[in-house]
Amino acid sequence: MLKKLLARWKPAHPASAKLYGAIVAAARQETLYRDWGVPDTAMGRFEMVALHVAVMQRRLKELGPEGEELARTLGEDFITDMDDCMREIGVGDLTVPKKIKIAAAALFDRYNDYGAALTANDVAQLTGAIDTHVSGSAKPTALAAGRLASYVIAFDGALRGIDRTRVLGGDIGLPVEAGQ
Repeated sequence: MLKKLLARWKPAHPASAKLYGAIVAAARQETLYRDWGVPDTAMGRFEMVALHVAVMQRRLKELGPEGEELARTLGEDFITDMDDCMREIGVGDLTVPKKIKIAAAALFDRYNDYGAALTANDVAQLTGAIDTHVSGSAKPTALAAGRLASYVIAFDGALRGIDRTRVLGGDIGLPVEAGQ
């Protein structure tokens, strides 16, 4: 399925496809849904991809102009993929642009909220942001926001531990597994 998703669009930056593939793989980890209460729905999957894209963009923007360009392209690839997914599930052509604007704004919100908490090294703030964004369609007590926040901190830390050249080349693999 991942191959099918990635085959639908052609990124403007070659490393972006690699990064987006790694992000989708990270966002689809079974532990997130089975054990930590992220809803295994279109919205839950959207939230996990947006979370990983936002954290990755944060890392890229720290790498100077090359990283900023790649972060922008990664965001565009995310939006293109969301557009393709909406059309594939039958969202009407007139509705897609409105929903894409909402998706772009949502990614921007997650980038700001998760980034602010990570920059402040504030686990409670990060847990609150995750709870706000991800638990929208989960039962109130079902989401393990604290465990997810710990994972996000580990994911962010793992990205920081990857050499600049590898990150800019899109060679991040799956930096950290949920539940490890």
